[in-house]
Amino acid sequence: MESGDQEARREVRPALNKAERRATPTMSSLQLPPTAEIERAKRSAAIGGTAVAVVTALLAIVGSAILIGLSLFVILLGIIFSLTVVGLVIGVPLIVVGVLGLIGGIIGGSGGVFFALLLGAGTGYGYYRYRLRRLARSGTLGAL
Repeated sequence: MESGDQEARREVRPALNKAERRATPTMSSLQLPPTAEIERAKRSAAIGGTAVAVVTALLAIVGSAILIGLSLFVILLGIIFSLTVVGLVIGVPLIVVGVLGLIGGIIGGSGGVFFALLLGAGTGYGYYRYRLRRLARSGTLGAL
């Protein structure tokens, strides 16, 4: 009786030739990266995400003050240029760009520390997920 069952299984399963058997991966032929490498890649992605978050938050906090300062400098430069030989051709556009930068700095500074922290956390997490997806696509990590 068992021999009949074995014969039925052989008929249902298609026979593999030698080339197909060699091409079929087995668990012993798969090469997985060691867990230390995976942990190091994840740790590196987390450190990179944290660095991006801190830099983004600091730029959001300090960026508006820098933008306001540079805008005032450009307005002053535009006024000086408009009084010299170069004239209004260069001076007026500098004044307009300075005023637009000043308005942007005031609007950007109104968000405050809470906005800066949210922006930093969002960009840091986005960078972290991007690194993990890139590592998964390269084959360093398994499916995440």
